[in-house]
Amino acid sequence: MRVFVKPLACLVPSGLFSDIFGMALALMVFTLTRPTVLAQPADPGAGDDFSDPMTALTQQQWDKVDAAIDRALAWIAKQQRADGSFPTFDTGQPAVTSLATMAFLARGHLPGEGPYGAVIDDAIEFVLTCQQPTGLLAKVPTSQHQPDWGMDPRRTAPYNHPISSVFLCEVYGMTSRDKSMRIRRAIERALDFSLAQQRKPKRFPQDEGGWRYVDYVTQDNTDADLSISSWQLMFLRSARNAGFDIPSDRIDAAVGYVQRCFKPRFGSFTYGVQHPQLPSRAMAGAGIVALSLSGLHETDMARSAANWILAQSFDKYRGGTSHQDQFHYGVYHCSLAMFQMGGHFWERFYPRVVRVLVGNQSSQGHWQPELTLEAYDNVYTTALVVNALCVPYQLIPIYQR
Repeated sequence: MRVFVKPLACLVPSGLFSDIFGMALALMVFTLTRPTVLAQPADPGAGDDFSDPMTALTQQQWDKVDAAIDRALAWIAKQQRADGSFPTFDTGQPAVTSLATMAFLARGHLPGEGPYGAVIDDAIEFVLTCQQPTGLLAKVPTSQHQPDWGMDPRRTAPYNHPISSVFLCEVYGMTSRDKSMRIRRAIERALDFSLAQQRKPKRFPQDEGGWRYVDYVTQDNTDADLSISSWQLMFLRSARNAGFDIPSDRIDAAVGYVQRCFKPRFGSFTYGVQHPQLPSRAMAGAGIVALSLSGLHETDMARSAANWILAQSFDKYRGGTSHQDQFHYGVYHCSLAMFQMGGHFWERFYPRVVRVLVGNQSSQGHWQPELTLEAYDNVYTTALVVNALCVPYQLIPIYQR
């Protein structure tokens, strides 16, 4: 069987770790090493492009993936602002900064160490400064309404919060004891906020267990959606991985909501239980990831959605199955999902996507903005791509199978 797993690049700092958290990280890194199975080209010069995306990656192709990721990280680092953030509009913070910094972690870079140690440290500080008194992680309070609903903090905050919370959980323990304690307090407050939002009364029973917008009641018949709920479940799982106590009934309620978003007539997940949107690649991936991280591996729902993903195509860069189907967001969720599925799902997905992504990277190292979300800028899309490419590296817990 072909396996598409990179050997673990153990970028452990040269001196002693500063505290017990660093020592635990070192143990985790060394124990997660996995073998690499590569296709063997007929001659040393063969297989160094991606002309046959249905075969395992050769060493030359892995080298191209590594180089693409490293060019992208070098470009992202140059975009960092003096306050530690990465460019996007204010109501997109700190999610964009968190995704960008997760890309460094996914490649094996650590806070305070190596060429990007200061970049990661500064980004952590920025994210921590964005936490509101309620525990919500969002730079712009939800009370500051915007005329453009797409940039209104009531709509963007429920993404900012769990994405940034996942980042803090993944970086927790990698820093000094003092900073780790500050991160811990931020995570605890973020958990309180997330669980309180989940418990809020819903107008419709089918939405129980899910999450949606903050301080805003929609005019449609949906009080929860899979896009936000999947991030929240990722946060709960990341927090549990980091040693935080998560009530089992809250996970069960969230899983129940995710399962109700599966539509047998499509064989995949949709944005909401009663929402009229058709399936998208991102929601198919989000549903698989949410179930897998909750302990429901290899379910009929997950296999059906994975087959639905394979029936779609990422071959056209920035192409979508509908105007609501965002390319880079879909690549990210599907990469996480198909790695969780493993086997032929991963074999048929990753090499083909790699060919498209590596082939469409700019000479500067970034990828283009999302067609429907150009205001977010291309740090956002570049961070999504790097995280998607780095999934098989298995360097941060939330991406591990």
